[in-house]
Amino acid sequence: MANDDIDDLRARREEIQAGAARASARGSTGRIALMAGAASVIGAGAFWGITQLVPPTSVEPPIPTSETTEFPEDRTAQDTLELPAPPPQVVISTPAPAPEVDSATLARLRELQDELAAARERADELEEGSTARERELQAELEAERDRFAADIAALRSSAENDQDRSRETEAQLQASLRQVQADLQRIQTEAEADRVRRDAERQREMSELAARHAEEMADRQRQFMLQLEDARRVDPLEADHLRLEQQRLAEEEARRARLAAQQEEFLAQQEARIRSDLLAVSTGSAEEGSDGVDRALSAAERFVRRGAGAVAISRATQIASPEATVAQGTIIQASLETAIDSSLPGPLRAVVNEDVHSLDGSLVLIPGGSRLFGEYKSDIETGSSRILIVWTRILTPSNRSISIASFGADALGRSGTGGAVDTRFFERFGSAAAVSIITGGAAAAADSITDDGSDVAEDLADDIGSQSQSAIQTALSLGPRIYVRQGASVSVILDRDVEIF
Repeated sequence: MANDDIDDLRARREEIQAGAARASARGSTGRIALMAGAASVIGAGAFWGITQLVPPTSVEPPIPTSETTEFPEDRTAQDTLELPAPPPQVVISTPAPAPEVDSATLARLRELQDELAAARERADELEEGSTARERELQAELEAERDRFAADIAALRSSAENDQDRSRETEAQLQASLRQVQADLQRIQTEAEADRVRRDAERQREMSELAARHAEEMADRQRQFMLQLEDARRVDPLEADHLRLEQQRLAEEEARRARLAAQQEEFLAQQEARIRSDLLAVSTGSAEEGSDGVDRALSAAERFVRRGAGAVAISRATQIASPEATVAQGTIIQASLETAIDSSLPGPLRAVVNEDVHSLDGSLVLIPGGSRLFGEYKSDIETGSSRILIVWTRILTPSNRSISIASFGADALGRSGTGGAVDTRFFERFGSAAAVSIITGGAAAAADSITDDGSDVAEDLADDIGSQSQSAIQTALSLGPRIYVRQGASVSVILDRDVEIF
């Protein structure tokens, strides 16, 4: 009976463990803990009940042995022993002990059975609830899957439509780009043809103008020579007058030749600027761009443009490497290594005081200690207190040479460089005063003569007066002299973007 109870309890425990395993397969962690606890409690109770029900094994008393006797002397080894008759078999019947029933054990077993039944009901409820929840989750999962499939199909369709539209848009943009390129090529061709036509017309007009001017000058020269011959035959004073007129005409011709040379130089510079990649050419009418051709350049502008035309132009259409570019307008601080005397033009040299960084500030492209080379202007206008400087080259300590054509400025960036100014007051006004005294003396002497030689004296005084006027103008036109000491602070303002690799 005890073995049957043990087998029954073991079967129930295995059934509970199997139910717990099925519940674990459905993802119920709480049921696993509950069933495992119930199984452990039931197993412990069953073991305790079995130990109480099975009686302890009884120990049999030892069987008493017979007493020993002496071997008889009247017998030999060949004699046969007579075996004693076996005693009658005694059957002792031991009644089976009646099992003692413990009320506490029975109560514990009933509690365990009740707990087992409650655990089974709980497992069944959990299994039913888990099944219903799983069905709900499965239904929700199927619904989400269908919705995701519909969204994916819609997105795929939208992506295909967008791809088609993007291909159409790309084709349209390519067609527009080709049309724009064709229009740009046509415009450039037309602009080049128009420029060539304008240049040809300008050259023709200049040739006609030069021919007319030469013809006029030849006519005037012939007329002047005729007048000169007539004057020589008539009066010596008239001959002198004609000689002065001829000298004036020669000076005028020289001035016109200089103006023509300056005009040709300006046209050449304009052509170079037009062909440069760094300058934009206007496609407007000829009247809109005529101001730059007709306007005469000042001496300072001609000086700077002459320095700019002698250097190579850095080619740059886009700042592709800001880490290797010094931008236009960058101010380079430097100190003069050579002094300046504006009496004569000459070269200059300076040393850079501080590092010059790249456009993005990541690298030092022109380190401190680099050399600057340039030249200064000697033709200082009256009343000017600053000397014009143009810088043409930078030489770095790493033996990199950079060609520039930039204005020189002072430490604050003002164009030109100031220094000690010698106005040459005594040279100008002293010469003028001396010439005035000589002219006044000649006039006074002519007035004091009253005889027949008074006319000659007056003419001589007039000639001296006319010559003295030119001498006075020359004396008064003396420009000042500017002296800049060695070590003076100057600056260079870059006129273009410079790439340094």
